[in-house]
Amino acid sequence: MKQKTISASNKTKSPSSKNHKNGSLSKKISIIIIVSAMLLVVVALIIPLIFSEENLTKQKLDSMAEDYYKNHLYSDFINSGKFDSENLEETMQIYAERGFSHVFLRQILLHEAYRDTEDAKFLREACDENKTIIQFFPDAPYTKESFHTKITYSCNF
Repeated sequence: MKQKTISASNKTKSPSSKNHKNGSLSKKISIIIIVSAMLLVVVALIIPLIFSEENLTKQKLDSMAEDYYKNHLYSDFINSGKFDSENLEETMQIYAERGFSHVFLRQILLHEAYRDTEDAKFLREACDENKTIIQFFPDAPYTKESFHTKITYSCNF
């Protein structure tokens, strides 16, 4: 008959295995700290790019220009009586290529809809009202929602 023997080393854990677990825990904590520090550095570098004065100025100017086109320039043009509705597309194609007359930032900021807004105050300080120019280009299908702009900035960036 064969006897099975169980060695005592299988039943008890040696002190070196505890040190091994503590060592791997220390490594994991170190890795977590290093990765966290790296993430903080990346975030610290990206935040100024996202919230820079240049980006903020461009965002405010783009938003104001978009609103100006949709709520004033487009409707004023359509209601001007310079053409009939049958040749709207033909007329707009001309402006799609060359753009509407350029608009100085000053013209938009003096408009009653924007005159006293916080964005207007910000843009007055950030940009030269007489040198910052916005040009609007209608895009097919020539609705008030379909257009693009070309902006020549003269701002503090």
